[in-house]
Amino acid sequence: MTNPSTAQTTTRPSRRLVWLWWLLPLGWMVLIWTLSAQPELLVVVSSRLRDMLAWVAHFSEFAVLAVFLWLATRKTIAIDEQAVLGVAFFGTALFAVVDELHQVFVPGRTPDVRDLLVDLAGILLALAVIRWLAAHQKQAANQG
Repeated sequence: MTNPSTAQTTTRPSRRLVWLWWLLPLGWMVLIWTLSAQPELLVVVSSRLRDMLAWVAHFSEFAVLAVFLWLATRKTIAIDEQAVLGVAFFGTALFAVVDELHQVFVPGRTPDVRDLLVDLAGILLALAVIRWLAAHQKQAANQG
């Protein structure tokens, strides 16, 4: 049973709107999967620069996915905010693991634990920012 003080107070969206909210993370997942299915994308730059660019890409794409999953979950499922954050974290982290493992089958690509750690860092930072913003928004609402 959810605590009424922490449960979402919005009404349940229409079925069409639910699909639209979930198109954000699903479309982003397709983009990530498509990019990771490509052979090495950055072969013309130095290995150090290539690694830095790849880590920025990993961090960013999984941070965005975490936000999209958080948003879709928050807008379509009536659960408290902690559960929404949990769904966003574990859903995005699971996809990051599957995405890395999928690279075993891509010529020129290999799964890398460092990439996964960068993915997780992006996920955690994005969700921490969401939590921080929500706390400050709630604090401002209580003061005003």
